[in-house]
Amino acid sequence: MLSSKLTKSAPITSLHTMSAGDKALDRSRAVRRVLGGLLVANIAALVAKAVYNVLGLVVVRVAAHAPDEDHPYGHGKFETLGADAVEERLKKDLELEEVTVHVEPC
Repeated sequence: MLSSKLTKSAPITSLHTMSAGDKALDRSRAVRRVLGGLLVANIAALVAKAVYNVLGLVVVRVAAHAPDEDHPYGHGKFETLGADAVEERLKKDLELEEVTVHVEPC
């Protein structure tokens, strides 16, 4: 009677009872999750840096305009303001890069 209860219970899925193929599959899934997370993080960082570069180009173009009635001394301050905005954003990005990645077990 005891053996019938043991066979009806849920299968044990510890590393000791798993086959070598299952262990390899679990490890490859964990590696793919880590690499996938890193890939997404790198893509997000690259997109953000591209946006900052475009912002810098736009600001430099605006700052290059000649003086007019509204800005008799020129538009040079726009370059300073744009550089400050990009600098602050990059500082925040550097703070976010210090976050560690936690992988859930399979």
